[in-house]
Amino acid sequence: MRLLVIMNPSAHDGEARRRWPQLERILRGQAQLTIVETEANEERTAERIRSELSAVVHDRVLAIGGDGTIRAVASAIWSAGGTRLPELAVIPFGTANDVARSLGLPLHDVERMAGIAVGHHLQQLDVARIRLRAPGLSADRIWLNCAGVGMDASIVASRQRYRELEGYLSYAAALVERSVEQRSVDVRIRVDDELLAAHVFNIVVTNVPVYAGALVLPGDRGDGLLDLHLFDRVEYGSKLLSYAIKKMDILKLGVGEIADAVTGRPRTLHGRKIQLRFAFARAVQVDGDPMPAAAEVDCDIVGRLQVLVP
Repeated sequence: MRLLVIMNPSAHDGEARRRWPQLERILRGQAQLTIVETEANEERTAERIRSELSAVVHDRVLAIGGDGTIRAVASAIWSAGGTRLPELAVIPFGTANDVARSLGLPLHDVERMAGIAVGHHLQQLDVARIRLRAPGLSADRIWLNCAGVGMDASIVASRQRYRELEGYLSYAAALVERSVEQRSVDVRIRVDDELLAAHVFNIVVTNVPVYAGALVLPGDRGDGLLDLHLFDRVEYGSKLLSYAIKKMDILKLGVGEIADAVTGRPRTLHGRKIQLRFAFARAVQVDGDPMPAAAEVDCDIVGRLQVLVP
C-alpha cells in the first residue's frame, strides 16, 4: 500500500513530531511511505499534496494534526480530482479533534491509531463546501467539521491575539473578551426549500456530531446532510455550561450527559444546502480557522471521502 503522510510538525505544541518515530515504525511495517510536512502557507502545502497525488498513485493519505490539518488535507485531495480519490486516514494531534472524535478514534492510544490508519475498516465522510460573498469578496473553501457565524466566529477571530496561551486557555481569553461586546444578529435562512428568519447569537453548521471537543450536537456523519444549529444568548450560555461541566468531569462520572439533558438545546435543521443572508458582513469561521467576513454564506455537500475507522 502506498501511503502519503501529511504531518503538521507543530501540532499540539510539537507532539506530532515527538511521536513520529513511534508512528513511523508501525506505518512502515504496513505501507510504503511518502512524507510531507505542512507549511505555514496553506496553499503551498496544498500544492505539494496535489503534486504528490498527481505524480504517484497513492492508495491512502494520512493527516497527522488537528482539525485544521485534516481539513487542509481533505481539501487538497478533493481539488486534486482524479477518477479515484485516495482514502483518508487521521491521527489527531489537535485541541478539539472533532473529526477524530466523531470517527470514534482512540485519541490517547497512538499505536492503536497508527494501526487503524493502515487498517481496512472504512466508512464514508461527507465533504462540504462553503462560499462567502461580500462587496469585493468571493471565497470558497472545502471543509469537514464545522462552519459558523456569530459568537463562535468572533471568538475564533479574537483568539489570534492570544496564541501565546496554550490549548483552551486562548479560547477562554477570547471568550471573555467577546462576551462583553457580542450582540445578536438578524439572519435570513434557506435550508433546501425551507425559508425562515431568525434573531440569533450564534450559528453553527456541522458535518460531524462532535463540536468544540466535548459537545454532541444533533446530526450525523456520512448521511449526506448538513446540520444547522441556531442559538440565542440563553441557549449559547447553556452550551457553555454543558461544555464546562464535561471538561471538568475528569473522573468520567457521566455528569456531562446529565448536563445535556437539563441545559437548553439549539434549534436544529438539516439539509444538503444551507444559505445565510445578513444585512452586512459578519465574521466567519471554518473548522476553527478565521475566514473573511461575509454577508452571504452558502454551505452544501459536494461528495464523500472514504475514511479509516476502528
